[in-house]
Amino acid sequence: MPGLYLGKARSILFGRTRGVVTPRRSLKGRVIIGSTSAKMTDGQLKINCAQDLLARALGTVSRAVAGRPSLPVLANVLLTAGDGRLRLVGTNTEMAVTESLDCQVDVAGSITVPARLLVEYISSLPPGPIDLETDAERLELKIVAERSDSAFKGIDSEEFPPLPEVAADPILSVDPALLKRMIDVTVSCCGDTSRPVLAGVCISIRPDELVLAAADGYRLAVKRLDCDTGVTDNVEVVVPQGSLQELSRILGSHPDEVSIKIADSRSHIQFDIGSVTLISNLIEEQYPNFESLIPQEHTTRVIVPRGNLEMATRLASIFARTGSRVIQLETEEPGGLLVSSNSAEVGNHEERINASIEGENSVIAFNSKFLSDMVALVESDAIEIRLSGSTNPGLFAADADPTYCQVIMPMHVAR
Repeated sequence: MPGLYLGKARSILFGRTRGVVTPRRSLKGRVIIGSTSAKMTDGQLKINCAQDLLARALGTVSRAVAGRPSLPVLANVLLTAGDGRLRLVGTNTEMAVTESLDCQVDVAGSITVPARLLVEYISSLPPGPIDLETDAERLELKIVAERSDSAFKGIDSEEFPPLPEVAADPILSVDPALLKRMIDVTVSCCGDTSRPVLAGVCISIRPDELVLAAADGYRLAVKRLDCDTGVTDNVEVVVPQGSLQELSRILGSHPDEVSIKIADSRSHIQFDIGSVTLISNLIEEQYPNFESLIPQEHTTRVIVPRGNLEMATRLASIFARTGSRVIQLETEEPGGLLVSSNSAEVGNHEERINASIEGENSVIAFNSKFLSDMVALVESDAIEIRLSGSTNPGLFAADADPTYCQVIMPMHVAR
């Protein structure tokens, strides 16, 4: 897509470039959540909590744990008890997820334990109370349930990277269902790590709207939410795709309003959802001016039922899976759209669907996956397509809904 600015990004959750961990400050002397009602013993932890609450919290934070950690402690989840709460933390150095739950704290303290083993074990226990206690000398977490008694080898909590501090006051609060739908634009992010700024999503907070945009050089997705944000100047940051995808999963099971906080240094962003917090690095590059990439003029306008286009695209994609992955759209008088695909190995397919056509007749081809992704994200009954010849980008939008659009570059088809 012309005009996209490509640059480099630094991942700075722990003050590092990607792949090399260099803590910004010593991990010694980290602050442990204290308690005025429980005895505080260095390295110790003794609590009682409900199995279902612990299993749910572990399931949430463990998804942030690194699959192939650069340090052994990054494969662990941090457990910190104090003040009648148990706080769990998981991180992959690009993002961190925390969740807190109520529990009985007899001795406040902390330890880190292998995340995946602990998740599997706790989720396999029957419902009921669980006792957790650490053995500081042996660095073990002992777990006693109704009929079981186990011990997990751990790592000292002082080796766990400290979380960055983000602004205390939220810049914006958003309905979780609306934000989850906006995050769907991540489908258009670039999977090529050589273009890191396009591997993220641009979050633009403006005085009267919140905008999320994602592009990969061949397509652009933009979703808008009209709202009074309270900001006087535009705030724009780029969030890694994976962080927002994980946020979307959390929003699916946590209905609380989302508070968004951005560090003054523009290095991190924080999302608070009830008892859950997600902190993510920000990509330190300016996002391309995506507004300038949205076509403002067209020679052909098509309105087509979303369900019909979805079915036609699905069938055409079967024939487009091999070779060039091309689906061709051709407007027909007096009111039809021909959807076709052709493969030398598989065969060919075409389907005519009713459509409202305005302007010039047009023949244009698009990547089959891009069309399928676009149709899946439109929530209205009809899709509006605006075209300007066979070589210019096509604009796809929900009919009568200006809050969502996709711009897709056409593909060349030899004739």
